[in-house]
Amino acid sequence: MRGSRWVLLAAVSLSVAASRGYAQGRVANPMTKSHASPEFGLNDDHYVRIGATEFLPDNSQTSYDSTWNPGDPFGYSYRRFWSGLGYPHFLAWVHAPGGALLDYVELDDCDNNATYALTLNVYACNGVGECDQTPVTTITTEDGCGGDSATLDPQTIDNLHGEYMLEVVFPGEVADNSLQIAGAVIGWKYQVSPAPNAATFNDVPTTHPFFQFIEALAASGITAGCQTNPPLYCPNAALTRAQMAAFLSRALGLYWGGY
Repeated sequence: MRGSRWVLLAAVSLSVAASRGYAQGRVANPMTKSHASPEFGLNDDHYVRIGATEFLPDNSQTSYDSTWNPGDPFGYSYRRFWSGLGYPHFLAWVHAPGGALLDYVELDDCDNNATYALTLNVYACNGVGECDQTPVTTITTEDGCGGDSATLDPQTIDNLHGEYMLEVVFPGEVADNSLQIAGAVIGWKYQVSPAPNAATFNDVPTTHPFFQFIEALAASGITAGCQTNPPLYCPNAALTRAQMAAFLSRALGLYWGGY
């Protein structure tokens, strides 16, 4: 089978897909969200859940709610809540692939307090744990059990030099379990690296409509083009199944060594 190098270019570029405001909303039942299943490609979010027990207090005076709820088909409900002692902040960290766009955050909670609410702050931090004083976004919970969400201006994940912290703040006036953390969800999208200023291949100038994607393949080591001297990509050349195997294996990092 032979086909245009453009065809595989589009597929492989999706595989190697490597910037503050928000819109806040409430999801009534986290178990029936539209994002219950992962999405793929560049257009839709991928979702990662952060469990309640991943939120660590900045002191030891905390407690779990693990009481039986007769109406809960899952039995025990494991949630974090403040015991009424110490400084009521719970912290967790975002885990997402480098180069991805962080654009969604959701706090799943039970807010059964008529006066007070939980606050979720998302902070951008550097590689040594120093966080910005101003959060990327803030969410305040609404009454009932569900998900309170915010759509962020996209933040590019840089795991080498920084990280993002989720901070849940409990009001100091509440010393019971009327406010509980059930967990959190973060959403991110793949993106293709921005195009460089100079061209790698003589036959793919910076003005070429596929310049960004071809440069992404070259920079990631997926292809060195069709000729090295002078460097050419041959964008309109046919593609063999053997070349396709090499492109996809490099793009996906295929390995089956048993580790």
